[in-house]
Amino acid sequence: AANASGEEFGEHRLIAAVESDAYAEPSEIRDRILRAVREFTGSDVIADDQTLLAIRYAGSAVAALETRAA
Repeated sequence: AANASGEEFGEHRLIAAVESDAYAEPSEIRDRILRAVREFTGSDVIADDQTLLAIRYAGSAVAALETRAA
């Protein structure tokens, strides 16, 4: 999504929206991301497709890190 100046929402804004409370319920994180996009674009009308999947990982952080390192 882009704002009126053509600037993209971008990965850094997405990460900031998630990290502001990464322990929230997935539905809360989803809503926070969508709200951040609306605020950034200044509109409730989205001119591009959006897909958002919010899940909670129930495994251990160590296992997740080991998988990423492999």
